Amino acid sequence: SVKYQIQSFKNELGKLSSARDKIIKSKNNQESIIKSDEKNIKHNNKKLTSINKKQDALDNEIEVLEADQNVKSVLINIFGGITRCDLVAEGIIEATKGKELVWPIIIRLDGTNSLEGLEILRANPNEKIFIEESMDSAAKSAVQKGL
Repeated sequence: SVKYQIQSFKNELGKLSSARDKIIKSKNNQESIIKSDEKNIKHNNKKLTSINKKQDALDNEIEVLEADQNVKSVLINIFGGITRCDLVAEGIIEATKGKELVWPIIIRLDGTNSLEGLEILRANPNEKIFIEESMDSAAKSAVQKGL
């Protein structure tokens, strides 16, 4: 009977070890997911910080242009390979929101997410912002509207 109790104890201990191993594996998986999420959060915060810095730079550039009486029109030509045109469009909208623009801004977007960027610009119309399809038409428009 003592041998039977010892064997029974070993069987139960084996079951507990198996359950413990599953719990440890699950815990390690959860910790791995948490670490991955933490990295993504840090990465996204850097992206947001970067976007905010770019937005501030665009705001500053518009202020510089507004201060120059010789500026007659502004041409923004983005050929986005790495640069995402949708983010550029959002930046333009934010930088010009609520401002009384004194000159026309002619915008040409081509490349990564350019269709999305054009949609963003069209969804936020401004009488001083003009969209052109080609570099040639954008340059001509900038000259004509600046006269």
